[in-house]
Amino acid sequence: MSRHLIANYKDNLAPDIKDNLKRFWRYTSAKDKSGQTKPFLLNPEGEKLKNPEDIANLMNSTFASAFSEDTLNKPPDLTPN
Repeated sequence: MSRHLIANYKDNLAPDIKDNLKRFWRYTSAKDKSGQTKPFLLNPEGEKLKNPEDIANLMNSTFASAFSEDTLNKPPDLTPN
C-alpha cells in the first residue's frame, strides 16, 4: 500500500471513531502484532473495563476533566511541596 493511501485511511478513521468504534478497534488491533494482552482500565469503583465504549467514555471523562476551560486558563502550581 502506498503511504498516501495509508495516510488517507488514517485521516478518514479519526472523524469516524465516535460512530464506528469497531473500525477503530480493528485498526488498533491490527497495529499490535505483539500477541501480548492489552493493559486494562479500572473504573472509579475498581471494576475492570472490557467494553470499548466504556473504556472510551472513561478516557473521555478523564481527559475532559484535565483539559477543561478552568485548567486551560489557569497555569499549574509549580511550587515545591
